[in-house]
Amino acid sequence: MRYASASASLLLRTAVFLLCWVCVTLPAKADETAIHWSVLVGPGDATIVLQSGLGDGESSWRSLRKQLAKQARVFSYDRPGYGKSASVSGSRSPCDIADELHRVLTDAGLHPPYVLVGHSLGGLYQHAFAQRYPDEVAALVLIDATPPGHGARLQERMPQLYALASRAAGLSGAGREEFRDQDVCLDASPSAAQVTALPARFPVRVLMRSDYSILERGEFRRLWETTPQRWQALWPQASVVVVPHSGHYIHQEQTRAVMQVVESLLAPVAESNQGAASPP
Repeated sequence: MRYASASASLLLRTAVFLLCWVCVTLPAKADETAIHWSVLVGPGDATIVLQSGLGDGESSWRSLRKQLAKQARVFSYDRPGYGKSASVSGSRSPCDIADELHRVLTDAGLHPPYVLVGHSLGGLYQHAFAQRYPDEVAALVLIDATPPGHGARLQERMPQLYALASRAAGLSGAGREEFRDQDVCLDASPSAAQVTALPARFPVRVLMRSDYSILERGEFRRLWETTPQRWQALWPQASVVVVPHSGHYIHQEQTRAVMQVVESLLAPVAESNQGAASPP
């Protein structure tokens, strides 16, 4: 009986993980408008902006951000309803969250260019930011990121899984709202990206996992493995890297691989800024 109960518990936890990798996070008790953020000061003019996935706060980046701070400024934060940030009311669509992040960066006194790094659903939010503020973006790094329209495709192809995710008891109020609104405001078609006319404006890197658990195989894996093509349809300049020996949390499991990708994108930013500062 003890073994059966443990197996059932493991199955339930893994199922919740598959539903967009949900974590239990309680809303912070704080001023209703307060958003917690932090900056690690590093060299150079670029600011690396980290955006965590569904259910995760800035602690998701703990090991990576300290290492990245040796190369540049690093901004991370808790979205409303996570960690030390208070909950907010209203839409939690990717576009609203992108605009909210833009305001926080401005209030923090951080100026572009930004190297946007997003994990899972956070990648979708960084994609929305890059669409809405393309002139402020130096590069975009998507870590096993949720593409536009993923919620609708999950609902169509795996309706029971989607239904369980939408009402999962393990989701905080913020998580339920983000899951609900993930397909609001963004069209999955290339024409809606409004970036295809300027494909070379900034580099895009798509990092994909190599490993799937037993419960992630089958239809879920087939759906997720279409992700690189969906990102490349929206960002024609995107290059895809499958990171060996990694699951969904690539930035935690293969931190060095993520660092190398981000570091490779910082050098062109520095060169561009030096060129702009040089006298004619």
